Amino acid sequence: MSELDREAWNNICFSVKRAMTPTISPYVTPVSRIIEHDYGRLEGTGSYIEIQNTRYLLTNEHVGRARQTNPIAHQFHGSHDVFRLLTVMPYEPYPIDVAIAPIPDGIWNTCTHQAIPIPYSRLATTHNPVRRELLFTVGYTQQRSRFTFGHLMNYATPYLTQETDLPPHGTDPQYHFAVPYRPDQAQMDEPDEQTQPNPPGLSGSLVWNTRYFECERAGLPWSPAAAQVTGLVWGWRETCLIATRVEHLGLIALSNISREFQVTPPPATLPSVS
Repeated sequence: MSELDREAWNNICFSVKRAMTPTISPYVTPVSRIIEHDYGRLEGTGSYIEIQNTRYLLTNEHVGRARQTNPIAHQFHGSHDVFRLLTVMPYEPYPIDVAIAPIPDGIWNTCTHQAIPIPYSRLATTHNPVRRELLFTVGYTQQRSRFTFGHLMNYATPYLTQETDLPPHGTDPQYHFAVPYRPDQAQMDEPDEQTQPNPPGLSGSLVWNTRYFECERAGLPWSPAAAQVTGLVWGWRETCLIATRVEHLGLIALSNISREFQVTPPPATLPSVS
């Protein structure tokens, strides 16, 4: 790749990442394990999604499994309040590794925030990006999250990438795909960014097909509104993140199970954090 080509490529990547980050971030939440009343740790990442007129928290089954020993909590974008997750959480284990929990209106409307649920229509039918397509994810890492003096400090990590070969061990190409994740080789585009954080905590992050090159090849203008959910991150294999293909998530079936057992809990706000 010539220097001119490299510069043009970097400009495209930086432009797409900067456009996607503020658009997708309001969908995303840190998912924390509550160890004591004013102390916990980041367990993973979740997203808010609307399915059949009900809002849900979407994450991995293995992230939600922390409820077996500790309460888990979520936090709306733009708010310091943290809420315990008390509703039923239907799930599918590995190789799909997905779980959802309804967010009652009484919780959603308790505080002022900028969180937005992803419309179900923004999920792709299948994981099928065009060749060399740009994929995007944003999530919370344990390296950039900590409790300090009773306050939870979270900093999201946006990441633009492309699909790579699926590692052979512990994966299934029928269900999974991979994107490279090398903190030591990531190119940072913000002055205050030093290095890409290590991946623990990114489990539960959604992978978005930006459709940038798909639009370009069709002669159509591109914006983040064209992007679609194409997978759900659940693991890391040395140099790449592993995600479940969107067609296997089965969210409609899980939401139907949720409605069968749904009980509206009382508000469960934890101490304000920042």
